[in-house]
Amino acid sequence: MDQNVDSSIHGCADEDPINMFTRDQSSYPVDKPQYSINIDISRSISTTAPSLSSNDYVHDETKATKKSDHNVKEKLRRMRLNDAYSSLKSLLPDSYISKKKWSSPLVVAKVLEYIPELQEEVEKLKQKKGNILLSSQEKQIFTTDQNQIVSSGPTVSTIEITEGEITAQICVHRDRQVDVFPLLLANLEREEIHIASASTLSISTERVCYHLHLF
Repeated sequence: MDQNVDSSIHGCADEDPINMFTRDQSSYPVDKPQYSINIDISRSISTTAPSLSSNDYVHDETKATKKSDHNVKEKLRRMRLNDAYSSLKSLLPDSYISKKKWSSPLVVAKVLEYIPELQEEVEKLKQKKGNILLSSQEKQIFTTDQNQIVSSGPTVSTIEITEGEITAQICVHRDRQVDVFPLLLANLEREEIHIASASTLSISTERVCYHLHLF
């Protein structure tokens, strides 16, 4: 036994130390080193992406504002057009149900057709108005002539109270030179007409009426 140990030791002593290390390494598992690569993505993106200057940002913002203003103006323009078409529809004589489905070009076409009809109607109304005015003037002239005839001539109206008893109203043009009333009474008495009462009433500066109660 001692001889075996000695030979083993002797063999180990004669063996190269490097070979011994290599052999031992192959006999036992050895952890291999792990390598990791960390890449700064944000840095990579920041270096590759183009940078926006303040002028570019202001330009984009101004462009967006102009587009928004244009959309608002266009919306208002369309609203005004729709209101105008609705007003035109309301002026046309067709029923509301038929006009509800009309397109804008059809509304314009209907209006252009309706304008000559309105012009013709206006001419008829003007002619009718002229005829009415002419008739009114003629009537006024006739009334004036009648008034002149009435004012210049005497008018007599009588009411019978009982048999043989009446009231009379005589209206004549006022004669500033001669008082007609006493002459009228004298003529009635001459005809043996009894006068129960008599009075005068001035209607105007040109007319006077006599009221008589006779029997």
